[in-house]
Amino acid sequence: KRLESFTSRGLCLLMSAFPRAGVGVPLPLMLAARRLLIQKAHTWPWRDVSLMVWSVAKMGRANREVCEAVGQAAMQHGLGTLHDVQLGHLALALGVAARKDKSPPNGDQWQHGASLLTAIADEMLLRLDRADAPASIALRIPSSPNTSTLAHYYISNGTHDEGRSDTIRLENVAVLLWAMAQQGVRHERFLRVAADATKALLKEGLDAARAADGEGP
Repeated sequence: KRLESFTSRGLCLLMSAFPRAGVGVPLPLMLAARRLLIQKAHTWPWRDVSLMVWSVAKMGRANREVCEAVGQAAMQHGLGTLHDVQLGHLALALGVAARKDKSPPNGDQWQHGASLLTAIADEMLLRLDRADAPASIALRIPSSPNTSTLAHYYISNGTHDEGRSDTIRLENVAVLLWAMAQQGVRHERFLRVAADATKALLKEGLDAARAADGEGP
């Protein structure tokens, strides 16, 4: 009951405090937070919904009920308004829920989950189609001390900039592919784009290694 008095941002801060301290979120707290997420996904700010989804999925506690509530909120909010990291959080939850699901892989497919994963893939492809140039990969190393110190590979058309809506972290492409595999969803065009991007990345790394060894391209 006291947990319900928290704002969505306060609950996100509470949930993130445990991993930062190097400990897991206590199960009763996780289950209570999950219940609140299901109840209030359509009223909370989307940024907080996304962070809560990520926390629940990372602990392996995402289920159909969570994904259906959050999925409906995402569609109502508009997938086109979400950052690629938020799309990745949603895909992760869908993958975790599908992996835990008891339905046989080729039997009673979870239609809501399959439809939402397909919609996320379509949204990523739509962003990559916005420019005339073919989708390509570039490495972006954050220059600001206020951003993550990790370098990220991005797939995009034209300029690779974290602030651009048509820029997608390759790691979020990978999360979506994993979630599709858990659900048994095939999206041929998305698979082709992901495969071409991966091949380009591997070639770039191989060329760099050869150049470092003095072998030329």
